[in-house]
Amino acid sequence: MKVKKVKKSLFIALLIITLNIIAVPLASAADPTVSVNGNAGFTPAGFSGTGAPGDPYILENKNIDASSANGIDIENTDAYFVIKNCTVYDGGSSFDGIYLENVTHGRIENCTVYNNTVGIYLYLSSNYNNITGNTAYNNTAGIVLSTSSNNSTLTSNTVYNNIAGIVLSTSCDNTLIGNTAHNNTLYGIFLYTNCDNNTLTGNTACNNTNIGIVLSTGCNNNTLIGNTACNNTYYGIVLSTSCNNNTLNDTYVHNMVWDFASDGTCADNVAYNFHISCYPTNISFTYDNGIALVGVPIGSLPPTPLGLKGIRMYVNATNATATSWILLNISYADPDVLGVYEETLMIYRWNGTAWVPADGSGVNGVNTAENYAYANITEFSNFGVLGKAIPPVGGFVLPAEFPSYSVMFIIVAIAASAAATIFARRKLQP
Repeated sequence: MKVKKVKKSLFIALLIITLNIIAVPLASAADPTVSVNGNAGFTPAGFSGTGAPGDPYILENKNIDASSANGIDIENTDAYFVIKNCTVYDGGSSFDGIYLENVTHGRIENCTVYNNTVGIYLYLSSNYNNITGNTAYNNTAGIVLSTSSNNSTLTSNTVYNNIAGIVLSTSCDNTLIGNTAHNNTLYGIFLYTNCDNNTLTGNTACNNTNIGIVLSTGCNNNTLIGNTACNNTYYGIVLSTSCNNNTLNDTYVHNMVWDFASDGTCADNVAYNFHISCYPTNISFTYDNGIALVGVPIGSLPPTPLGLKGIRMYVNATNATATSWILLNISYADPDVLGVYEETLMIYRWNGTAWVPADGSGVNGVNTAENYAYANITEFSNFGVLGKAIPPVGGFVLPAEFPSYSVMFIIVAIAASAAATIFARRKLQP
């Protein structure tokens, strides 16, 4: 019996060891770094394919330690190539994960790059490249296009826990679509120094420690459409140092300090359908000489005076210089103006003691056909859309900030009560 117990115990112990070995496979050894200089270098470096548009050179499924050199380094090529499903790591402060210099027709897809100087770096006239579906984290910068790297497309990349997420420097005519930049130390998306004619569509830059999206130092004629910059510690979107003629459409912002800020050197920028997540409030604006804007939560401002009623949309605006101005539109929907004479709507300013019509060249009114109030503003403070209140209904006295949609419910309730009374009377008739 004792021998059987020993054998049984030994069998169980061996089984446990075997299962542990199966459950924890050995880590795969790192692949060597890859270096290509000129089209002739692709095949010796381990790429398959011929480099033609329909048969590109392909490098895939590599696991590369970049601690001794750039993980994948390609220079001076114009052949078509694809790098996909590769992992490149540990370049530290000396080496990049994937580095392209003077390269066209490259595609980098579904790669993971981390702990490098730059995760994916396009440098020196690297044009017509496509960077899609990659993940870059714990790098100094996640993805960088620099020094005349133009006409490239960045799509659906995720960059996080870098100092800067996506950076464009002296690079024009690029397209950024559907990228996500979050939890980066300084900036989510950063366009710096003469980055012109770039298009940013549907990108998300949220929860970054400093700023979501930045255009700085001569970045002109860029178009930003449908981007989101939320929950960044300081600013959502910033324009600084001679960034002119930029357009922001359908932008969603809600940040800790300012949703939008521009210094006094930036001019001729315009924003349409700028969605501030307080109510929410939808604004459009153009400005000069520097301004900053942020949505204001309902209930944080003094009540409107007797006889006026707000439509629950408020914006705080401040000036960067003594000559700052902003032409501000605040949009509304038809249900927002229940309980208000729509034609009396104006933008009002809180002057510290009272709500007064916003100043500025006498431009202040409402466009009832297109549902927005507008004002030219040169004195800055908190602003809201107010109008003459419709008199109380059925003896009810509504507070000035009573939700407009509640008026409809009261009217419906009164009508229902009246109908019930009539119906009851008819039933009682002989």
